[in-house]
Amino acid sequence: MSHEASSNDVPLVKPFRTALVAAMPNVRFHEEREPEYILTFDSTSPVLGEMSVRIDTEEITVIVGPHHHTHISLYMFEDLGEAEALEETARAAVEYISDIFNDRRAFGVNVKDGRVVGSYDFFVDHEPVSHRAPQEYVWSGPLAR
Repeated sequence: MSHEASSNDVPLVKPFRTALVAAMPNVRFHEEREPEYILTFDSTSPVLGEMSVRIDTEEITVIVGPHHHTHISLYMFEDLGEAEALEETARAAVEYISDIFNDRRAFGVNVKDGRVVGSYDFFVDHEPVSHRAPQEYVWSGPLAR
């Protein structure tokens, strides 16, 4: 017997979906709800690949291609009440996704001896401080330097 919560029982799903549809009404996606909530965007990046979102009881994970993901967790907003923390976690995840789709956030993947050893993301108007990859990308393609 599984002790995993059904996606219908995960409190972050509804505020995330509501915030996503309100902020990006023209973005198309499909959803899987069992055994966990996974949303995958229909649009793919020519270089980064597919973007999807996984939601569990503690956090929203945004997955960009095969080499990068980030967590937006409820604990980041633990000083707020429960309802507000759910709303702010959802809002932060949607803002992150919007920044990706609008080429405001870039990604780099560090490879050593043909193996991925790390990835990072940054706002295109702020240079990352170290460990620059040979090529960095935004959603629409290579980042012009």
